[in-house]
Parts: sequence; structure tokens; C-alpha cells
Amino acid sequence: MEFMELDEQEFAKFAEHCPVKNFMQSIYMYKRYVKTGKEAYLVGVKAGRKIVAAALIFKMGTRWGRKIFSAPRGILMDYRAKNRLEILQTFTRGARKFLRKKEGLSLQISPDIVSRERDTDGQLIEGGENNLPIKQMLQKLGYKYLGEYEQAKWTYVLPLRGREKQELLASFRKGHKLSIRYAPKRYGVKIRKLKYDELPLLYELVGEAEKKHDFTGRELEYYQEMYRAFGTKVQFLVAEMPDPQTGKIVAVAGSMFLLYGDEVIYLMSGAREEYKKYGGPHFMQWKMIQYAMSHGFERYNFWGTNVKPGNGVYEFKKGFRGQVEELLGTFILPIGVKGRAYIMSKKPAERRRLQ
Repeated sequence: MEFMELDEQEFAKFAEHCPVKNFMQSIYMYKRYVKTGKEAYLVGVKAGRKIVAAALIFKMGTRWGRKIFSAPRGILMDYRAKNRLEILQTFTRGARKFLRKKEGLSLQISPDIVSRERDTDGQLIEGGENNLPIKQMLQKLGYKYLGEYEQAKWTYVLPLRGREKQELLASFRKGHKLSIRYAPKRYGVKIRKLKYDELPLLYELVGEAEKKHDFTGRELEYYQEMYRAFGTKVQFLVAEMPDPQTGKIVAVAGSMFLLYGDEVIYLMSGAREEYKKYGGPHFMQWKMIQYAMSHGFERYNFWGTNVKPGNGVYEFKKGFRGQVEELLGTFILPIGVKGRAYIMSKKPAERRRLQ
């Protein structure tokens, strides 16, 4: 096995067919980084001519005069392969050598694989999937475990394979079903796609969520970059309705969705608080869930969530009756002596929401 740089074509082909895949580890994201002037590389491991692992690595910052690199939601590989340890060893040795030449200090990875399988309430499923041995494997190879750090460790996913639309709708929480029914028929809510020059509207709506939940979101340039980079694989939607007081059409909610691999990902959203009772956010989710089903997607990914009863965002997603996914978390690999010193200063940021 050999670690090497990959060209765009071979990386794209592997990334699209790998058992583990994610839009963050895609050729579209790589091109976005390059076009915006970020330092980024496509690397991988080959066994003969066959690629067995790959990663998009980019410079996310600097410290002590050296570069901090990240492979978000990477490494891409078959984590069930019998020779997975050999693959990871080869990747780790190669990445250290490669990034040392690039003045690297460390490399962060957040594998897009389930740690332990959980149900809709976040409780462990007895006999379910368990990938903690991979965590231990990475630690033995020199990666320090940081837990929930740069990338969300807890997500909420709705499986779609083999489901029928009416059966799925019937499984939703009662309040969700009523909102989905009343939004278009009683309140005149309609969903439409936003054009590039309308993205400031979504930016404004997401800003509403930032104020309510006290977080700092993305700048407008992020949405514009993603629109250009992903093309037809990204959709920006807005829910609109006649204002009950004035009769004018008003945007009540907006969301960003990525269509990648076997899933539709609900990535960003915002809604005007005074209009939430009209069901715009619920109706928009149902429209995209139906889109995902009719276009052959197997999962609807609600993305990051705080698995805590009473949390509004979690309760909203939970109403669609999916399941919690606890991912493996973030690991950091030191590069050189300075890298080891840097990692010693990093404290795990695990948020122990559930045991």
C-alpha cells in the first residue's frame, strides 16, 4: 500500500462510490476551497492501482507559525474491511510525512461513521452497531480523541428505504401532521426555490434563528460559494404565505439542502418566530422528504442536534420519527515535535449528553 496525492477525477470517482461518503469530502467542496483561495489537497492510499482510502484535506488555520489541517468527515474508506488497520496505518504515516512538508502542525479528522447505534430518543440499541473499536484503533495510531469538537457528533436521521409516503406521514407526531396539512390548505403556504440573487433572503431568515438560539452562523458569501460549487446538488428553499394582517406575501422560513450520495441533508434554516404557528418549517421538511423519496435517496439527514429532551430544535426533528446517530467524534493527529506539544494543550470537548 502507498500514500499519495490523487487527481480530481480519481478522487471524485472514489468519493462517490465509497461506503462512507459525505458532501464535506466531495470534489465539489474541494473546488469550492480552491476557488476561494484555500490551501487544499486530495490524498489517498492505493493498494496497487485500487484506491482504498481518500481524504480532502484543507488548511483551517495556523498556530505557532505552522498550519492546522482538517479532513472534515474524513477519512473515506471501508471501515468494515478486514485490512482496515493496515489502511489506517498507511494513511496516518503518509499524511504525517506529507503534511510535515507542507509545514503542518496537526491534522483533524471526524470520520462519518456511527459510534454506537441509538433510537429516536437517543437511547442505545442493544446489539446495535458499535464502532468503538475503530476509535481505539485510531488512538493507538497516535490520534488524540477530542469528542464533539469542530464537527457535530450527534445528528438526527430519517431512514427512507422501503418506506411509503403515506405510511411515513402517518408515523409523524400529531402536531407535525396537522401543521403539514394546514400550512398549504388553511394558510396558503407555498414552497419555492431561491435563485442566486435571492440568497440574501435566506441569510436574513437564518439570522432570525441565530438571534433566538444565540449562535453565530455563516456569512452570505458561504451560501453564494455553496450555490456555485454544488450546482444542482444544492437547493435553497423558502416558505411563503399571505400575511393574515396585510394580505402581502411574506417569507416565513428558509432552508438549505444538499443532495449528495444516498441522502438529502437539511443543513441550514431559519424562520420568522411570529409566523411559526402557520407550519411553514414543517411543510418545507415534508416537501423535501417527498422529494428525497421520489428521487431514490435512502436517508433524510436532519444534521446536527442537541439530544436533550425539551430542546426545541431536537423536539422539532424528533417529531418526524427518525433516529439519533452518534458519530465517532473528532480526532487530532500531531505532526512533528511542535504538533505533539500543541496536542497536549488541547482538551477534549465532549458534551456528555447521553451515556
